[in-house]
Amino acid sequence: MKNLIKRIIDGERDFTGEYIEDEILSENIRNKLKEYIKSTNIEKNPIILNNANIIECDFSYIYLPYTQAKEIHISKSNFSNANLHGTNFESANIFNSYFENADLSESIIRNASVESSYFDYANFTKADIRGVRNLDLAFGLDKIQYYNTIMSQKEREIIERKLIKVNV
Repeated sequence: MKNLIKRIIDGERDFTGEYIEDEILSENIRNKLKEYIKSTNIEKNPIILNNANIIECDFSYIYLPYTQAKEIHISKSNFSNANLHGTNFESANIFNSYFENADLSESIIRNASVESSYFDYANFTKADIRGVRNLDLAFGLDKIQYYNTIMSQKEREIIERKLIKVNV
């Protein structure tokens, strides 16, 4: 079976429930994907990864905005420096994965679990993080960009505790 990115470039959109494991993107493939995505109306016709499993993949620097990833399971994967602007991660399970310096602006991360995942320098501008589970077990919360981030008092208190720990 062709890997996920080649299938996207070939025009496939719906990967609901699929199991994606051990994918590593070359710079050439990342550039082809970015070029392809920019040539389509991805916001109106998004990539769908609802209920999919992404395990031990290196998707660093990937360009995949507006993806529908509700209830996705991501484990031991790298999305550092990825552009995931506007992605819907509602009720996702994200475990031991890297989103360092990732663009998660305007994303919906509501009710997702982010246990043991790293978000250093990620962009959460206008992201919705209400009800995020295991936020206290995530790393890099003190280094995230939170401009106009939508959160409840519970998430605000967890983030403030992390900020206080760093500044003490």
